[in-house]
Amino acid sequence: MATSILILGASGQTGSEMARILSLANFSVRVTYREQSELQRMRELGVDDAPADFEDVESLKKAMNGVERVFVIQPVSPKMADWTKNICEAAKSANISHLIRISNMATGPDLGSEIATLHHESDEMLKQAGCNFTIIKPANYYQNMFYSSLNIIRTSHFALPLGTANVAHIDVRDVARFGCHMLIDNGHENKEYIITGPEAPTMHVLARKFSKILRKEVRYIPVEPVAATQVFKDQGLPEWQAQSIGTMFTEYGSGKYNFVTKTFAEVTGEQPRSFDEFLADYRDVFTREANKPILPS
Repeated sequence: MATSILILGASGQTGSEMARILSLANFSVRVTYREQSELQRMRELGVDDAPADFEDVESLKKAMNGVERVFVIQPVSPKMADWTKNICEAAKSANISHLIRISNMATGPDLGSEIATLHHESDEMLKQAGCNFTIIKPANYYQNMFYSSLNIIRTSHFALPLGTANVAHIDVRDVARFGCHMLIDNGHENKEYIITGPEAPTMHVLARKFSKILRKEVRYIPVEPVAATQVFKDQGLPEWQAQSIGTMFTEYGSGKYNFVTKTFAEVTGEQPRSFDEFLADYRDVFTREANKPILPS
């Protein structure tokens, strides 16, 4: 069977879940990997694989050879826009018919967040790539709470710069399910989709949900971005990434992302997971330090 789908950056939660879903549905899928250590996990999914580096246009061209649709998942990095430029160049050379990218619901040049700016620049490049495009703009991931797991385990609190704002969230696994529909269904070309879960709670509400499932009192402490940056650094993130994510969370706390959409259900015919479902599935991550999760990407 000819490979018609390529997932760029498939080693994280979103990409590996997409590869699993598509492979089980008997679609022929190729994935890229950056490190040799990632290769065995990818091959266990029963997919084709190719080495590729976002900084190496020629490696991207080779990975795209013979495929029609490319799904792009990029880690948070100051090089994101440069990588997107390389991807678009390779896609044009490889005559790709459809580029699909995961962006963010908070994007724009004037939001005070470097991540939001990089996503905006990357989205604009995709629109000018010379082929069909689709841009997925998910809400804040439930799995971003993994960054606070050690604090919840050790001190029964989590600290974020979200104030009392209601903030939409979504499960990474649902982003993957939605992404699969973008790849295999018709009618999504040249569109942008904002997708959220079923609710937009405050962090105090999430603290009560944690308290219920963990059977202990968990408190939410609103903090300034500099304090949130330290939380992310303590979880092992590099300085730029920790600071940029902290600033992004401040944008989430502005109150502008307090809405939910029905887009996920309208496209997939299914309901997105609730935060309660997420907690039930990942309870052990917040109770035992040995259960180190794969951080969202």
